[in-house]
Amino acid sequence: MESISTAPDGGLVVAGISSSFSAGGDGDALVVKLNPDGSVAWAKTYGGAGEDMALDIKAAPDGGYIMAGWTESFGAGQSDCWLLKLDADGNVQWSKAFGGPGMEQAVYADPLPSGGYVVAGATTSFGAGDGDYWVLKIDSAGGVVWQKAYGGPLGDAPPNEYGEQVARAVVGADGNIVVASVSFSFGKGDGDVWVLKLDAADGSPVWQYAYGDAGEDSNWMLSRATGGGYLFSGSFVDVATQDPDVWVVKLAEDGTVEWQKTYGIAGVFDEALYHIPTSDGGVLVQAYVEQTSGDDWRSLLLKLDSSGTLAWSRVYRNGPVSWPNAAVEVSDGFYVVGVGIADVSVYDQQMWVFKIDSGGAITQNCQLGTAYEPVDRVPTAIATPTTATVTDTSSLATVTDTAVDAVPVTLAPRYDCH
Repeated sequence: MESISTAPDGGLVVAGISSSFSAGGDGDALVVKLNPDGSVAWAKTYGGAGEDMALDIKAAPDGGYIMAGWTESFGAGQSDCWLLKLDADGNVQWSKAFGGPGMEQAVYADPLPSGGYVVAGATTSFGAGDGDYWVLKIDSAGGVVWQKAYGGPLGDAPPNEYGEQVARAVVGADGNIVVASVSFSFGKGDGDVWVLKLDAADGSPVWQYAYGDAGEDSNWMLSRATGGGYLFSGSFVDVATQDPDVWVVKLAEDGTVEWQKTYGIAGVFDEALYHIPTSDGGVLVQAYVEQTSGDDWRSLLLKLDSSGTLAWSRVYRNGPVSWPNAAVEVSDGFYVVGVGIADVSVYDQQMWVFKIDSGGAITQNCQLGTAYEPVDRVPTAIATPTTATVTDTSSLATVTDTAVDAVPVTLAPRYDCH
């Protein structure tokens, strides 16, 4: 599963992909509404004959949900950005695909203070290089207000080894939009994290920087920081050791670096996949640790204070391979959602949700979380000013109304600890 958010009624909503309940393709988008105790209120799939996936879900102002992802069943190309507006019970109010002849994926959607939604992802159909960031502003009915691609001569948010085009965005305190991913067009090394702030009125860049060193650095998550500014996370490669570690960077409102830290153990692959700002001014980082091989991934959570100092860290294992994809803070702790794989020979993925207290414990009697002691360092990454090519894609992209029904499915959770 890819995303978790609080629901308007106090429960949770989780979104991702399922091949167990597919309508005929390789997988359908799956949305699960959970009660506060983890029991299932309802679960529904959405899709067509191809592979369709949900990557983000948020509560909408009207009490329903906005879901973003990608579809191979509908649209103009190999895959299109896909948005669904759902009511409070998961029924489809509208569904649209946005794209061109290549690959597009929507990784983020969020309501804007001025109304409508911002949608962020990536495109190989439009723009300056092998892949560009693609940001759309849409109204409450899914109509496009503006859409633009941002990039350079090489790949920016290009498809990675898993076929993912990860470009995250966030709505700033001033109502404008900040977007981030990996760039091979700009920066100092083989791949840097590229962050742009955009004017929400028309998508024009306000500022833009690439952050990194000579190695290939990664980015999976961008958020606002508690108290102002922004946070991004991923992995930073030490040039001397070629050792990737969890990397967290705090930016000021103008894009300058306030602090940055890496966290890891020598010889062990560590990478941040997600993080959330916490109410105490700190950060909860969701990462994974590759212990010995590709068949031994363990979920890693790190709690940082407001200056990036490590407060605690734990690893959580659910089968030979597991990783966390998202988290949300509630009044008495955090909910974390991810993936657990019990049998690597068939790679059967299961949705995995667990709740931890403020110190990382699940329950007193649960042995899933164990202490982990990474070393934190201050990396050598620098911020490089950049100049993006901005492409207005209004006359290029195809918008497709997609006929999708919500299909109820039955899920039976297994409680590992309760």
